[in-house]
Amino acid sequence: MSWPAPFRRNPAIAAGLLIGAQVLWALTAMMDKCVTHDEIAHLVAGQAYWQFGDFRLQPENGNLPQRWAALPAWLLDAHYPDFSNPAWRDSDVWTLGYLHFYRLGNNTDWLLFLARATNSLWAAATAALVFAWSRRLFGLAGGFTALLFCLLCPNMLAQAPLATSDMAATFFLIAAVGAFWRHLHRSEIGWAFLSAVTFGLACLAKFSAVLLLPLGAALIIVRAFHVEPVVLNRWQFTRRRSKLLAGLLSLLGHGLVATVIIWAAFDFRLAAANPGLPSPIAYARPWEMVLRGLDGPVGALITTVRTLHLFPDAYLYGLAHVLADAGHHGAFLNGEAKIGGWWWFFPYTFLVKTPPSFLLALAGTACLAVLHWHKNGRARLLRDLQAAAPLWIFFGIYWTSSIASQLNIGLRHVLPTFPVLFVFSGLLGRYLWEHRWCGRLLLGGLLLWSAVEVAAIRPDFLAYFNLFAGGPSQGYRHLVDSSLDWGQDLPGLAGWLASRRKSGDQRDVYLAYFGSGDENYEGILASSLPRLPALDAPSAYRLGPGIYCVSATMLQQPYGPMAGPWTIELEKRYQALRSLEIDAPPSPRQIPVCSKTKGDQLPLFWRTYDWLRFTRLCHYLRAREPVAQIGHSIMIYDVTEQDLHVVVESPLREFVRAIEQMIRSKQ
Repeated sequence: MSWPAPFRRNPAIAAGLLIGAQVLWALTAMMDKCVTHDEIAHLVAGQAYWQFGDFRLQPENGNLPQRWAALPAWLLDAHYPDFSNPAWRDSDVWTLGYLHFYRLGNNTDWLLFLARATNSLWAAATAALVFAWSRRLFGLAGGFTALLFCLLCPNMLAQAPLATSDMAATFFLIAAVGAFWRHLHRSEIGWAFLSAVTFGLACLAKFSAVLLLPLGAALIIVRAFHVEPVVLNRWQFTRRRSKLLAGLLSLLGHGLVATVIIWAAFDFRLAAANPGLPSPIAYARPWEMVLRGLDGPVGALITTVRTLHLFPDAYLYGLAHVLADAGHHGAFLNGEAKIGGWWWFFPYTFLVKTPPSFLLALAGTACLAVLHWHKNGRARLLRDLQAAAPLWIFFGIYWTSSIASQLNIGLRHVLPTFPVLFVFSGLLGRYLWEHRWCGRLLLGGLLLWSAVEVAAIRPDFLAYFNLFAGGPSQGYRHLVDSSLDWGQDLPGLAGWLASRRKSGDQRDVYLAYFGSGDENYEGILASSLPRLPALDAPSAYRLGPGIYCVSATMLQQPYGPMAGPWTIELEKRYQALRSLEIDAPPSPRQIPVCSKTKGDQLPLFWRTYDWLRFTRLCHYLRAREPVAQIGHSIMIYDVTEQDLHVVVESPLREFVRAIEQMIRSKQ
C-alpha cells in the first residue's frame, strides 16, 4: 500500500496546504454575504472588552471568541458608540452593534473581513487536530480521509469564517479532550500544564465546556482500569484506587488553573462594569430576572457561588443566562414553531444537513468496526475502545446533553462533535485504501461526491440541505435561524432587485428581515415589515401590491409574538384591532396615530396590530411557492391586490378557504 508521493513524503505540509486552501475557499465565499445575526454583537462586545475593560455586553457568548473576533477592530481603533448613548447605559448590544457598523463611519466590510479571517484560524486548527488524531489511530490513509471529509463538510465551511463562538468552541473542546487524555498517559509536567490551560480556554470559549467535567471524570475511570500505572511528575500510581485519586487531584488542579485563566480574562475584577466609565446598569436583563428562570438546585448553586465571589460576575451571569434561556427559546422544525424544542431536533437536523456521502461513510465505518470486533474478539474491542475513549465518550456526553436541551436553534450547537465523526471515518479510509483499486475507487467516489455537493452549494454553505430534505430550495420548510437563515443574504437581495429594476420592474418592495444587516447600507429601497431584531424600525402603514421579500425565519415565525398556528383567539384580536380604523399615516420615526385610541395606548396598539397582520400574511404565503429564493434564505413573493384583500380584509372563513385552495393546487 502506498499513498500518493506528495502526501507520503511530506504529510504535514500536504495537510497544511489542503487546510489553507479550504480556509481561503470558505473565507472568499463569505465576501458576498453581509454580517450574520450574531456577528454584529460579538464584534461590538469584544471591542468593549479590549478597549474599555467592560464586560456587560453579551457575556453569555464567550469572552475568548468575542475578544478574538474583535481584535482587528481594537488594533485599528475602530470608532465606538459614545457613552452618552442610551444603548450603552442599557447594555443594548444590538443597537450598539448597529451604530458601530453603520452609523459611525467605520469601514464595515473591511472590519468584518478581518474578523472572519481571524476566526478562520480556529477552523484550520480544528482540521489539523482531525488529521493528527485520525492519522495516529488509522495511519496516513485514515488521516487524509478524515481530513478531506472535514474540509468538504458544508457545515464546517459555513461556520469556519464566521466571527462567532462556534468554531472556537469546537477547537478548544476537542483540544481539551485530547490534551487531558494525553496528560493521563504522560508524566511530563508540560502535558499537565498544557491540558489545564486548554481546559481554561475552553471554559472561556463557550459554556458547554462544563461538559468537560463529567468527561474528565469518565476518562479518569477508564484510565484507572488500564494495566499501565498512572505517573504524575515523580509519583507513580499502580492500584486502581490510587489511580482514581491521582486523576481526581489532577482534575482539581485543572479547575484551579482554569479559574485563574477566567479571572484574567475579566481583568481580575469582580464587577462586570468598569467603575471608571459612566455609570451604566449592569446587564440588559437584570440578575433577578435571570435567576427566576433557574429553579431548583442549579439556581441555588449559582446563587451560592455568586455570593462567595468565586468567579467574575459577568462570567457567572453568562452561564446563568445560558441555562435560564435554554428552555424558553423559540424553535422551529418541519412546519411547527413553539417555545422549547424536541428531543429529536438535533438527530433530524444532522440527518438532513449532512452530505449523503459522509452518512454512507459513517455507516460503512460502523459496519467495519462491528465486523472487526466480531472477528478479533472481546480483547480487541476493549483495546480499541480504550484507544479511542476520549472521542466516543465526548461524543456520547455531548449528544446526550444536546438531545436533552430545549435550545433548538441550529446544527452549530452540535458542531463540536463533527470532528469526532471525521476522525472515525479514517477507519473506513484505511480499510478501503488497503483493498487496492476497488476500495480506492469507492473511497475516491465518496470524496468526489462530497466535493461536487459543496461546489454546487457555494457560497450558500449555511443553506445546505441534502436530498432527504428535498435540497436547499426546500430547507426553509424544515429549519430556520442558524441552520439556514442568519441574515446573510441582503447583498444577494440587493443584486436581484437591481436586476429587476433594470428590466423595467418598478413595483414597490416590502422587506421582512431577520438579521443584523442594514438594507439601506446594501442599497435596498424597501418598505419595512416587522423585522428581528426590531431596532426601532417603523413598519409600513399601508400594505400595497408588489414584491415581498421575507426571510425564512420571519416567514416561519418561531420568534414572533404570535408564533404557532393561527387561532380563533388571534383572529378575534386581529379583527378587533382592525375595526379601530387606523387612519393617520406615521411619520418616519413615530407610531401611527389611531383616531379611536388614547395616546398612551398607541405604541402597544400599533405593535400588536402590525404583528397580527404580518403573521396572517405569513400563514398565507407559506401555502405558496416563492417565485425566487435569495441564497435559499430570503423568499420572494409576487403579492397582488387580491392577495392583500384576502390577507388584510377577509373574514376567517374566506382566509382559510384561500389557503386550502393554494395547497390543493400544489398537489
